[in-house]
Amino acid sequence: MSKGTFRLAVSAFHMLDDTVLSRLPAGARQAAFGAAYWAKGRLFPAYKRSDLAIAEKPRILRRVPRSSGARKLPEWLSAEIMDLRRTVDPGLYRTGMPTAGLYQAAWPLDREPARALRQMQAISPSPRYVVIAPWVKRGGADLLILKHLRRFASLGPTCLITTEPVPSEWLHMVPEGVDVIGAGDLLAPLAHPVDRRLVLARYLMQSGAATVHLINSRLGWETFRDYGRAISQDACLFASLYMDDDVYPDGTFFGYAHEFLPSCSGILSGIISDNGRYLGRLAGMYGIDPARTHLVYASTEHAEATPPVGGGRVLWAGRLVPEKRPDILRDVARACPQFSFDVYGAVPPGQDRALSELAALPNVRMMGAYDGFGTIGTGGYGAFLYTSERDGLPNVLVEAGMRGMCVVATAIGGIPEIIGERTGWPVAAESGWEGHAAALRQALEGPDQAQARAAALRELVMDRHTHEAFAASLGRIPRYL
Repeated sequence: MSKGTFRLAVSAFHMLDDTVLSRLPAGARQAAFGAAYWAKGRLFPAYKRSDLAIAEKPRILRRVPRSSGARKLPEWLSAEIMDLRRTVDPGLYRTGMPTAGLYQAAWPLDREPARALRQMQAISPSPRYVVIAPWVKRGGADLLILKHLRRFASLGPTCLITTEPVPSEWLHMVPEGVDVIGAGDLLAPLAHPVDRRLVLARYLMQSGAATVHLINSRLGWETFRDYGRAISQDACLFASLYMDDDVYPDGTFFGYAHEFLPSCSGILSGIISDNGRYLGRLAGMYGIDPARTHLVYASTEHAEATPPVGGGRVLWAGRLVPEKRPDILRDVARACPQFSFDVYGAVPPGQDRALSELAALPNVRMMGAYDGFGTIGTGGYGAFLYTSERDGLPNVLVEAGMRGMCVVATAIGGIPEIIGERTGWPVAAESGWEGHAAALRQALEGPDQAQARAAALRELVMDRHTHEAFAASLGRIPRYL
């Protein structure tokens, strides 16, 4: 049947509820709603929650007055409210005193939220550890997700919840035995964001999980904000924060930290980051006890060293997005025609035109996407160039350091914690492409110094960024494991 017929039937049923069903005993009214849902499934099987949204939302909670006139609150209750306004919150009922009334929850005509919850519970009924992330794609933060999952999975039942309805390119890299709930797809039929948050919260509360770790998921943050106090009654909630998402034109930062920490910091057992600079700034801005902030440096696989060599070959690898400043790479390559540049990274949709000038340079080779730094043959390069506008502590620098490469990198975010004057060539962000080009020339034209700094960087990585060091750092976080 047509959608118009369907909506007419829904409106007619709501009118019947207003005039007749609402006056029936609760049991009889519930039976009537159950029969209506059955009929809807038989007669209109094509229409789901999204089609009912406009008609249903106002019906979930309705005011049902007992009498024709609104009743005033008892004087004692009005007096208590006025006392609370004076002593606790001047904004309480600032627009006027409420009137008494009864609220009655109508039996919904759609059971999609319950169905989604049952599906989530069937996939992972009782995990001890839960990681909430938007996806698992190519990227440094996604590598950290996999490392946390690997550590959790070695200790007990573990579940990964992905919250965005998009493909996860690295899903095959999730450790064996970890349950994966594609909540982005399961919750997509729910028309209202509040339903998605409620289903996720219900799952977390009923799962019995001891630790819930949130990494870069907006749905996860919104669920923590709305239901975190209830979830934290039985689970310890942690969140990873690495850097700000961007900067407004007036110079103020924005991102998950600034949007959600003011309302969520009180329910978090801990905040985890891969760089101490960002943790220190957040603790100062929001008055967070430093004891609840935890520095956990990313780990990397052991690899044989491939020391820098002469010849002027430069490696660049990363996400080819504006925040990674491919424009600086382009200008450096243009200013240094004596060097050749191999550029690894997938070109995101819509960026082809912006990168066309870089790809057209005669000393630049676009090498395409790569699955982890280990898939790149790093031998034969004189330097690794890293450009960025904002960052935490990039995993790619850790991997380059493990391989004994000479690194030239923008000194932004947590990068100075790994690339300093002893371990590489840090470049002030404000120096632009000129500063990067000058540092690259120094590195490639002074091979002895380049090898010494590369060796110092490898030594730092082998001491601080091993899997053993990563596991030990997690073990020191109270109530995490």
